[in-house]
Amino acid sequence: MSPCTTMNRERGERTTTSRTCGPPKGPACNPAANMVNAGCTTLLTGHCGPKAFAALNKAGVAVYTVTGGTVRDAVDAFKRGELGKREDADVGSHW
Repeated sequence: MSPCTTMNRERGERTTTSRTCGPPKGPACNPAANMVNAGCTTLLTGHCGPKAFAALNKAGVAVYTVTGGTVRDAVDAFKRGELGKREDADVGSHW
């Protein structure tokens, strides 16, 4: 599982966690729900599969995919309006 960095844009605070879920495929393994429960409104990610995209979209979380770079690069590109909002998943299930 990749690290997850959350950022509060109003306060400029950033938090990074090493995991966004419990054991692989365990009952607590739902990164999309964890993000929604944490109050996230926007996701910047390398890829987003169909189940996660559907859950995030239903909760009103905007999804943007980013290619390469650092977290700071992705946030800066988002702030400059250089990222396009996804309308659907960009990879298949269990890719």
